[in-house]
Amino acid sequence: MSSVTVAAALYARMNTDVTLKAIVSGIYRNVAPPSATYPFVIMQHITGADEYTFTQRVSSQARWQIKVIDEGYSAVAAETALTRIDVLLTDQRLDVSGKTNWVIRRITRFEYAQMGEFGVIYQHVGGEWFIEMA
Repeated sequence: MSSVTVAAALYARMNTDVTLKAIVSGIYRNVAPPSATYPFVIMQHITGADEYTFTQRVSSQARWQIKVIDEGYSAVAAETALTRIDVLLTDQRLDVSGKTNWVIRRITRFEYAQMGEFGVIYQHVGGEWFIEMA
């Protein structure tokens, strides 16, 4: 399972949702451009593994971290966006050409604040999703 094709499927799932798009300014893989405005979504492929039966690969697994980053003391917008992302992804179908989506579930959740330059606070709210396809 290519991380590029899974990233495209995750992006398509989130970017076409008008509710999420009303909360966040953009969805990016790995890093946001300097021109990005807050809040925005970052998705990153964390790790992956393949399952084999004898010499045949029968499925591929991946873990993706998806987080919402916002600027300021409040994490309300980031929390709201993550709740919507959870609805869009958990137990839903991802369209990846040539693959059958077996499962996609959030398996961890996190929240932390980061101090930036000049006293700016950044809120990070996210989770890790487990994806398995054959």
